[in-house]
Amino acid sequence: MKTILLIILSITSTWVVAQKADNKKNAIEKIIVAYMTKNLNLTADEADAFMPVFKEYMKDHRTAATNNNNDEIKKNEAILEVQKKYKPKFLTILKTEDRTNKVFRLHHQLIMRLKNAQEKRRARVNSAV
Repeated sequence: MKTILLIILSITSTWVVAQKADNKKNAIEKIIVAYMTKNLNLTADEADAFMPVFKEYMKDHRTAATNNNNDEIKKNEAILEVQKKYKPKFLTILKTEDRTNKVFRLHHQLIMRLKNAQEKRRARVNSAV
């Protein structure tokens, strides 16, 4: 009986942690959507076409950065290849080079802001301990 109870408790706690992670991921995704929509001045139709492509781009960007994390030059080259892959897709949706190039600048700014916020949170937690 104790074993069954422990298994149920373990599964439940794992599920709760996974739910919190999903909620955090969804919250961050909503922030990203709002940030990009606002800063690119996307119309509703543009946003509908842009966001799925941008989410795919973010996934590929993250993979390129993570897979080459130990070598800065390889990481930058991999990210550049991802940008080259997605630039024509963004250009089709956004119609101008300026707006298309702005996607990459905004994404970089967003990454930096998220990293800074994460570092501040860690510093706050570490100083409280």
